[in-house]
Amino acid sequence: MKRDGGMAGIRSQGDNHTLFIMIGRLKNFLAKKSTPRVVEYHIDEPETKGSIERSSFRVRGWVTFDKEVSSEELVFWLIGSSKKWQLSHQCRPDVSGAKPGQFAYGFFSCVDYLDIFPSTDALILEIEFPQGKTQIEIGLTASDVANDVEGYFRQGQRTTWENSVLDTEILQAWREDGYLLLSEFFSNSKIDEVNEHINQLWAGRERVDSGITIDAWIDTPRQRRMSFASASDDVRSCPYKLNDLFLADPYIREVILDPRLAGVLRDLLEGDATICSSLFFEYGSEQSAHYDTFYMAPLVKNRMLATWVALEDVDLASGPLFYYPRSHHIAPYRFRDGRYNMTPEEADQCFSYVHDTIKKEGISQTPLIARKGDVFIWHAHLLHGGETILDRTRTRRSLVTHFFRHGDPMGGMLDIEFQKNRFYLPREFLSAEES
Repeated sequence: MKRDGGMAGIRSQGDNHTLFIMIGRLKNFLAKKSTPRVVEYHIDEPETKGSIERSSFRVRGWVTFDKEVSSEELVFWLIGSSKKWQLSHQCRPDVSGAKPGQFAYGFFSCVDYLDIFPSTDALILEIEFPQGKTQIEIGLTASDVANDVEGYFRQGQRTTWENSVLDTEILQAWREDGYLLLSEFFSNSKIDEVNEHINQLWAGRERVDSGITIDAWIDTPRQRRMSFASASDDVRSCPYKLNDLFLADPYIREVILDPRLAGVLRDLLEGDATICSSLFFEYGSEQSAHYDTFYMAPLVKNRMLATWVALEDVDLASGPLFYYPRSHHIAPYRFRDGRYNMTPEEADQCFSYVHDTIKKEGISQTPLIARKGDVFIWHAHLLHGGETILDRTRTRRSLVTHFFRHGDPMGGMLDIEFQKNRFYLPREFLSAEES
């Protein structure tokens, strides 16, 4: 056999066996070259290795590959013992931009440790892609007391929340990220009680103050605002918003400004919170990305925030809340009248500025995959909205509340103290006119 220095320089027509071997080796070589390889990984939450000392925990992080992989072809699993928990994932252009030549994908979920592994086994992150799979040991095990812990902020941290004084680490995270997640803040039994109460309000809605309104059949030709008392049963079959129940229902006031939560909000607002609006959603809102200041800008800068309470587990199919971490650092768009409130005539200019700035800053959208009882808190200027509902049979029950700071000017209105250091704004009821 004669060679002339190249793989294609095989001259012998009789030595087919040698030819097949070399072709096979070439295919193997090319296959190996095309197989993505995990270059780096990072676990954001839980933050430290060791024991998990709570009943459930949020796992979040990212991995980078040396080659681009289609997001649809990736599957992330958390494995413990013989059980597997599939994690949600998405591209992370912010990480990829900081690591030239690498392609990043984030993963996230909230996991009940009792569902996934016995107390003695370590966790493994498994990543499947078309050419194979790889495993990474996270190095966490469950503590024997994990099931006795009600809730948490971060790995290993516990608090009663009563008259809360948040530590510097949590306050720093709030300032940097623009949000906090209080995982499983409310117990399952409390959330069941809330859901039953709302069902009872629906059943006896003709007795609820006629000023309470509902935005019905949202994003359909039938969309309109009406009084809650006059709403028909079929309203509940389509996305709707039930407005400001706190004005007429003392129980709802007690829930959305729970005394433990009031302590957390006091630390974030640097003063007591006063309820200024609330919304009950039975389905995902599917609302486009927006700032709350478009509709209710506080008279004192940054002295407003919002809470979102999960009344059931939420995943991608049910249209979760989404948000843009750190987007509150973007300079707010001021409309021609000098205010932050949305002017319809300038909406296109405003959103063009916002999206161009987000792209320039490398800020990516993050869905909130939540568990029943979670409370998500966001800054007045954090960009957020609602994902598309992928499964129209799925509900996404939640309570959203916006808060100002007690003592700040509120356009001449005075708030009412319904419990010690807890307030609400008795503003005029929304009109039930068709809109």
